[in-house]
Amino acid sequence: KRINDLPGTVRHVIIIAAIPLVHPKIPVAAKAALSFLAGSESNNTGLVALVQATGLAQSLVSRWGTLEIMDDLNDHWSADTHVAEKATMVHMLQDLALARGFRFTFLSGDVHVAAVGHFQTNPPRELKEDHRFMLQITSSAIGNLPPPDAVTKALNANAQIEQFDPETKECMDNVFGPNQVLRASRNWLLAMECPDVPGAPVTKNGGGENGSVADNERTDGALLFQFRLEHPAYKETGQPDVLEVVVPLLVKPTSK
Repeated sequence: KRINDLPGTVRHVIIIAAIPLVHPKIPVAAKAALSFLAGSESNNTGLVALVQATGLAQSLVSRWGTLEIMDDLNDHWSADTHVAEKATMVHMLQDLALARGFRFTFLSGDVHVAAVGHFQTNPPRELKEDHRFMLQITSSAIGNLPPPDAVTKALNANAQIEQFDPETKECMDNVFGPNQVLRASRNWLLAMECPDVPGAPVTKNGGGENGSVADNERTDGALLFQFRLEHPAYKETGQPDVLEVVVPLLVKPTSK
């Protein structure tokens, strides 16, 4: 209701979700192995006791006595317990976008990588008229170290186009290079909204590009997200990598 009550002058709405809605799913084999190791509260007593004996309990065992990694898995939107909830929220935002002309963007963290994904009408249509097009921007973390390379590679390899519903696809974007949807670097994000000048060219697509574009160089009402990514040689160069993602305005559709 609060979103629906926003004034008509609002064109971009950023939804803050602690955990990204669009993100590579944990490979089935890895998830099964973790589930086997963690078990349930009734059968993982021995494993928890072993972990506690190693001195790693504080970081691996939750306050309820289950392995923390399984708590993290169950927190993700791809967990079975959250699939219906995710669908309800996305469909609600699609309806609001159609009715009000809001361009919704999800901004998330928690997963210790930088990433970009999106929802989009399938078959594709012009993004400036696609009320189902919603970018997922993930920036995490500015301080904590990224996950091991093996984990990142496994998630990159498991990033597939998903049919979210009969009219919507869900996928990750290779903005960091070929077959690279995740960037395992410490990072932070800058967001800027460009002025909307009548008659100016409308941004046709989202996605990323190297370098930066000053906010006064665009007059199409786009929302810009600029990643600042730690470079392997950051300590020597003092300069992070910069990657820009453009979120185009939504031209209020007249029908589905």
